[in-house]
Amino acid sequence: MTSDDLQPGANPQPVGEFPKKRNVVPTARTPRRYLVSMAIVWASAVVGVLLVAWFAPHETRAAWLAMVFAATVVLTFVIQLALQRPKGFLHRATMSTLGALIVLAAGTLILQLTAGSG
Repeated sequence: MTSDDLQPGANPQPVGEFPKKRNVVPTARTPRRYLVSMAIVWASAVVGVLLVAWFAPHETRAAWLAMVFAATVVLTFVIQLALQRPKGFLHRATMSTLGALIVLAAGTLILQLTAGSG
């Protein structure tokens, strides 16, 4: 490498080596739109459980809850792809889906416990 190859402010790296990482401190702050995107999926899971509880017969509730979960997974990917932010995609998608799964598990438990009283 010659002095003609260097530009002011350039950080020269030997050929074939990866650039050194700078000291980057990750922030714990998550943008509000990411939290809103996850909350939308969780809220749709709650609405789905309530609709299944009110309208589905006892015998078919498990199948309907599985369809609600499938719909929340599709909704997760639609919302996260609409954000067009690749950084953190896997984390956001996982948290949205996991939250919906927890909501549906709690709803399933409540529906099973109250099945005999209806």
